[in-house]
This record gives sequence, structure tokens and C-alpha cells, in this order.
Amino acid sequence: MAPLDTLRLARDGRFPATETEFTAIDFRTTGLRPGHVVEAAAVRVRADGTVLTEYTTMVNPGWHVETGPETLHHISRRELDSAPTFAEVLGDLLELCQNAVLVAHNLPVTLEFLAAELAPIDVRLPPLPAIGTLETAREALRLPNSRLATVAAALGIPDFPGHLALANARTVAAVVSGLISRHGLALTDAPRFPELPPFAGGEHGLSRQFEEVLGRTWLADLAGRARSAAEDPVREAYGELLAAAVTDHYVSPDESRDLAKLAAGAGIAVREENFGFVAAMRDAAEERGALTEAEARDLTGLATALGVPEAAPALRPRADLRDTDVLFARVPVVATGRHVWAARALMAAGLLVMVLSLVILLAGGSFVGALLLAISGVAALCGGWYLSEPPVS
Repeated sequence: MAPLDTLRLARDGRFPATETEFTAIDFRTTGLRPGHVVEAAAVRVRADGTVLTEYTTMVNPGWHVETGPETLHHISRRELDSAPTFAEVLGDLLELCQNAVLVAHNLPVTLEFLAAELAPIDVRLPPLPAIGTLETAREALRLPNSRLATVAAALGIPDFPGHLALANARTVAAVVSGLISRHGLALTDAPRFPELPPFAGGEHGLSRQFEEVLGRTWLADLAGRARSAAEDPVREAYGELLAAAVTDHYVSPDESRDLAKLAAGAGIAVREENFGFVAAMRDAAEERGALTEAEARDLTGLATALGVPEAAPALRPRADLRDTDVLFARVPVVATGRHVWAARALMAAGLLVMVLSLVILLAGGSFVGALLLAISGVAALCGGWYLSEPPVS
């Protein structure tokens, strides 16, 4: 593993991090363990979230190295053949790390890949000050799991395409900024910045087009609510891939095959891990309330796609519920058509009464009468709003 000076961000930290600069890094790789980097990204930010500079490129692992799961990282052999090697981009990456605290979400796994890339080119780095946002969020936030998408959503950070290294690095940078600026975390030790060895930089990287996330599906939301107690870094990394795979509401046979291959290569019990993932989503769905027919069908389909149909047995949907896409930031909602129309009618009536009270007042009518009407209108609006809001489960 690459040398590092592991730091902690905590509520009882004695060293304010508000003046510190951070460099968030992320790798897309051919495997979980072992594997090679096929895309790298670094984003340097101030603690307030101001982005200073960023760099991303695909990385050629060598013609003899398999590309890995293309269905998951979306990088083709042709793209990698045109990309620079890790040695050729190392100077640009290290330039962003000079006098900054290194940040990665799953720090142990990220540094393991960094060490694996440095060893063949005989590069030895001095201990780098580094922070893992996964461990930090686990200690500081009360969340069902500590996956990057879950932590980001809890901090109000927009959804991101998980297969892009730059998108992940930007999100990690926003997470560390949010933990400092919004939650008041500080460093438990003062960072020591070593002088990094000089490497030739200026290599033109080969970056991919950034993609926007169009919307958060209910399965992605459910994955964010599913509890996970995994503490092994490699199992955490596999969980991230599982959660990313369901963001488009569909796990293809090829995705399922590639996930299983990655897990097996890392020594992970595939069926056991997939079962736990789907079962946790099932439990989260049941805690949320009754399922619609489409939701039950989606969850059963996911279990079947991952080879663990027994993880979602006997799901009983309610036919009177309408399908909903539930945003992560909202309380779970199971709305019936009757409640929706009643809420809309009540709010419309309240608005009409308020307009009527204004007309009476402008026409010179009784002030007290207009005031009473206005109060009634506000009450109707509030009642309609209350009915339209989801019940807390």
C-alpha cells in the first residue's frame, strides 16, 4: 500500500480545516483486487468547496491487460489503446496533490491501487496526509450505509454518474467540503505536507465526455436506504458497484456476470453478498410501506438478475397504490389517488377563498370579514399541503 499519514476529521478535532486545501482522487479499475487503473481523476478544492483545478484521463494499463468490466466502467479497449500510461500522467496527478490533503472515499482500496501502479515504475512517495470520507461519514453521520451516493445525497449533493472517475472525484471533494463547512468537522492532527518528487507533467490526458444524471430511480433511492454493516474495504467497494448498477433501474445479464466475476476475483462470496444487498433493499422497502405492483416486480427482477431470487420472496404489492418515484431527500411516500385529489381540491379552495378576501377588502368591505376569510383560506391551503405530504413511517 502507498505510504500515507492517515488523518481524521471529527467533531472533536482540534485543528480547523477551513484553510486547508484538499485533493480528491478516484480510480476506475479493471478489478477489485487485483486490478489496474483504467481511469484516474483528481479535483483540488478549498474547504469551502471552491474548485481550484481538476484533471482526468483514461489510463492505458498495457496491451496485455484485459479491460475489465466494460459494462460497469464503460471504457473500451480502443479508448485505452489511445490513452497515456500511468507513468505518463503521474506528474500531473502529483502536481494537484502538493501541499494538499489527499481525499478518497474508500481510502484503503484507492491507495492499494495507487501502490500497485507505482511499484512497476519503481516510484516511492513520502507519506501523504490523507482522509477517507467513507470512515469519516460513518463516524459523523447517522446513515443506513456509507456508500458515496448515500453520503452525497444526505449532504444535498446532486446525483452523479458513478462510472466516471471525474464525477466520483468531484463528489468526494463536495463531501469533504460539506463535512467541514456544514457539520463543523475539524482535523484531529495537523497535516504535514512532504515535498513530492518531481515528475514530468504536461501529458495530455484522454478524458471522457461528462454525463449528467437525468433522474433518481426508486431502486437507486432504495439502495441508498438499505442498511449495510460491511466494514471490509473491498466488500464496501463491491457494494458501491452493486448500488451503481441499479441506478438505471435495470441490471443486465452482462452486468450481473461482470459483477460476479469481480467479486469472485476479490475473494468475495458472490451469492452471499448479493443476497445481503437485495435483502437489505427488501427490508428498506418494507419499512417504507406497502409496495406498488411495479415496485414489487422491479425488486423481484433485481433479485433474479443477481442470482438470488430467494432474497425477495413473497412480496405482496397493494393494487390500489400508484407508482411513485421517491426522491432520497423526501420522506417515504405511498400516495393513493383519492388523497392526491382531495389535497389538490382543498388547496384550490383555500386559494380561491384568499383571493375572495382580497377582493372584499379592495371593494371597501368589512375588514374583519375579509380577515376571517383569509384565515380560512390559509387553513385550507395548510390542510391541503398536509394531505399531500407523505406520512412519516
